Amino acid sequence: MASNSTSSLGSASTGETAFTITRTETVPAGVRVYHFDELSEATQQVFAEIDGRERVVGMTEAVADEFTTDALVVFDDYYRIDVP
Repeated sequence: MASNSTSSLGSASTGETAFTITRTETVPAGVRVYHFDELSEATQQVFAEIDGRERVVGMTEAVADEFTTDALVVFDDYYRIDVP
């Protein structure tokens, strides 16, 4: 897996919840891990557009509701979702 990245940040659109998505190599104990195919279609689309860099992304309320606490998503790597 690739190392953690802190390169350029994108910005969230107005009216959406901003989440920070960061590639990570570690899975802390007790953190909820979601597999890509468990996510809604709208959330899968968010991850399909990630290019491996750390980003702040806007998620609609429906997508944001999937992540009530900090979590990890397994896609092509592990991605940490930091909930505001």
